[in-house]
Amino acid sequence: MVDRVGAVSDYRYELLGHLLSGNLFVEPYLVTLLPGAVPYVTFQHPGLKFLYSCAGR
Repeated sequence: MVDRVGAVSDYRYELLGHLLSGNLFVEPYLVTLLPGAVPYVTFQHPGLKFLYSCAGR
């Protein structure tokens, strides 16, 4: 598990790997929203994002 600077309570980040090659820098994370998580819509940063969302119990 990774502690991210500015991370919101009840969001858990797990770093899955990383790649640094020339101008390409990739850090894939598995982000789990715990039961007490609330929407966090003000978080923004430059770059490309790929989101895959799934729900379950």
